[in-house]
Amino acid sequence: MFISYFLFSAVPGKIANKKQKIVFLAILFALFTAYICEINTQLQLWLQNGPKTTSLILVVTILFAPIFGDFIDKKGKAASLMVIGSLLLIFAHASLSLSNNIYLAYMGLLSFGVAFSMVSAAIWASVAKIIPESHLGTAYASMFTLQNWGLGLFFWGIGALLDFANRENIDAIRSGEANYDYTIPIYMLMISGIISVFLAVGLKRADLKQGYGLELPSGAVAPNGGSKN
Repeated sequence: MFISYFLFSAVPGKIANKKQKIVFLAILFALFTAYICEINTQLQLWLQNGPKTTSLILVVTILFAPIFGDFIDKKGKAASLMVIGSLLLIFAHASLSLSNNIYLAYMGLLSFGVAFSMVSAAIWASVAKIIPESHLGTAYASMFTLQNWGLGLFFWGIGALLDFANRENIDAIRSGEANYDYTIPIYMLMISGIISVFLAVGLKRADLKQGYGLELPSGAVAPNGGSKN
């Protein structure tokens, strides 16, 4: 299955002839569909298992990350993709937590995977357009460090908020007599998504003003040459 994902996402970009690319994708799609039909029973059991179902996020990320990377290289639109990805995160949290509809839940999981691959491809590609080449190593290292510190602190904060929101029933929850109420932490995550939308829009406006070229394909030079200051 993962070989199919790789071929679907990576190989078409290497085929120059449009007709050959379409034929390749059609054959690959047919083979993949046949494979899904073959494992249909196992797939149904897999989708009924909660922990395994959440792996759809990683599967979708594996599929779409190279696609969005190739799209940004050829078409650009990195800042716009950050805005769309942030909106998808808001939808994903809302569909998974504020609705009991199973189809919306699956769409939420798929949205997580698409958003993760979309935003990651856009952010990492944009760094090289904003930061001078002589400081790229430091920039990427700093991003990675801040990302992991942020994840650790945010996970701790969400856990603390969850305990605080359920403080009246915490003893019953820990004894297994009650369940956590995730409403407030989910609202917090949705607010974080809204903040990220504003930040992405702000970055897009900065790109228009400074001329970083975030909306341009890789290798293209902004009309004013960009600032990189």
